[in-house]
Amino acid sequence: MVEHEWLTGAGLVLLGVITGFIGTNTGGSVFLTVPVMIWLGIPPQSSIATARLASVGTMFAGLRHFHNSGKVDYRLAAPAAALGLAGALIGASLLVQIDPALLHKIIGGLTLLLVALSLIRKPHSPKATPSSLRRFCGYVLFVPVGMIGGLFGGQAKLSTYLYIIFLKNDQ
Repeated sequence: MVEHEWLTGAGLVLLGVITGFIGTNTGGSVFLTVPVMIWLGIPPQSSIATARLASVGTMFAGLRHFHNSGKVDYRLAAPAAALGLAGALIGASLLVQIDPALLHKIIGGLTLLLVALSLIRKPHSPKATPSSLRRFCGYVLFVPVGMIGGLFGGQAKLSTYLYIIFLKNDQ
């Protein structure tokens, strides 16, 4: 039993190093972290919660870097963050209530969806200033994206797409 725990611990450390590198460079560490943790015998809810908690440091480091570079538009980010947080709280509440067998299927489906989105090129934003309706739709979509983040993760990629398609102005 002790040997198994040592191997699991060593596997988690190695996983942390690898996914830290992947997450920093692509924002897609959840594709690897959660399935490997489940494979190591960690229950799905614990795997997701651990991966989400581990990503907090990376998110704050990224925010600090972008803030220091003057690349954060807080006027756009504040409502998106608030709506995403509301969705994340809903998703996290669902996470603790879902049957683990169903959660395995949801994890598989979301992993495939997020990997597919990672493989496509970033969309181009429309050249025109976003209309009020387009901005409203973009902000509303941050709630389900936050739910996916709270339930599984991967909201960074989805949020980037929402920002580019609905909120960004290339003029």
